[in-house]
Amino acid sequence: MGSKPCESGVCLLEDDDLQNLQNHSICRYSEDSENASTSRPNMLTRNCFQTLRANLFSSITILLLLYNAVFLSVRLAVDEESPSCSPLLPTFENVIKVDETTLPTLKQELRYVEKPSWEIVVPYPWNLSPSEELDEAWNDLLLPTNIRVSGSELDSVNENRTTAVKVNGGGGDDYLGVLGVYHNLHCLNMIRRKLSWDYYESRTPSNRLELTEPPHLAHCIDLIRQALLCRPNTAIFVSDYVNDPVQYTSDDIRSSANVQCVNWDSLHGWAKKRALLPGKYKYRVGPWYKSPDAKNPNDW
Repeated sequence: MGSKPCESGVCLLEDDDLQNLQNHSICRYSEDSENASTSRPNMLTRNCFQTLRANLFSSITILLLLYNAVFLSVRLAVDEESPSCSPLLPTFENVIKVDETTLPTLKQELRYVEKPSWEIVVPYPWNLSPSEELDEAWNDLLLPTNIRVSGSELDSVNENRTTAVKVNGGGGDDYLGVLGVYHNLHCLNMIRRKLSWDYYESRTPSNRLELTEPPHLAHCIDLIRQALLCRPNTAIFVSDYVNDPVQYTSDDIRSSANVQCVNWDSLHGWAKKRALLPGKYKYRVGPWYKSPDAKNPNDW
């Protein structure tokens, strides 16, 4: 239907046109001459399309912003619950993979602490020269190298125990276990002793000399290399200028970064409760032996 022309700047609409505008309130059009009434349907269609397109774009933008907000909220919540051993938080996937290798009973005991990335001043007693006092500290550090673990605990971390060494006690279902960190510390101790061989040669039992020979030390160096590459310290270090006419930069580096570390006492305390002490346990007979051949290892 047609519409009445505009009179005195006011457009008079037929009833059908008025109802059409009410049903499409988002659409607007204007007229500034008597001839505008003939082009009104085209203008109405064009304005409706432009308005709908603008609203559609706004709706999509709002949805994308809401999605990003939800994603970031979930990611931040995951990162806050994920302990890290470096200033850069690990991805959620990597945390899960590492966490699956930790015994559930140990996981419950572990605590974390924030500390400087590097303590330049070596604390006591690790700053001592080779001596009985220093050796006592290392012996305590390595005391729980061998620990007692149950079959169900090994199953929980998917460790194959078909031929794993068993120890007495625990109803016949206890095994010899070694946490990786104590293996690393054992190797570091072997290198330390070799560096002060003048002091330790006469103090090393003959049946332990092999551990200080090049083949074993080469194994130790590569074990520590692998451990460092697996859990790298990603803190940034810098060097300072020095007032020296020959060399104007320092050979030292420093970092003011703090890192999140395992509280050593929480791990060491858990391991000590399970320590297999020399003379306090025996190996069970292996599958290839017909008679018991129990031994008491004399580990350092």
